Amino acid sequence: MKQFIKDLFSENSSVSMMRLMALISLLIGGYLAIKGKDTSVVIFVTAAFGGKVIQKQIETKKDQN
Repeated sequence: MKQFIKDLFSENSSVSMMRLMALISLLIGGYLAIKGKDTSVVIFVTAAFGGKVIQKQIETKKDQN
């Protein structure tokens, strides 16, 4: 477990902090949808996918240069 946490913060690791945060955000959004808090669901789902999309665009742009 200690190694997993260290890998989350490492730059050269197969474990991705961004993926973990996106998963947590998506799970919170799903929970809120089940509980009927519809106004908050959009925020968490957007955070789950929006951050990853922006990260991918930046990485793709950097690879092209």
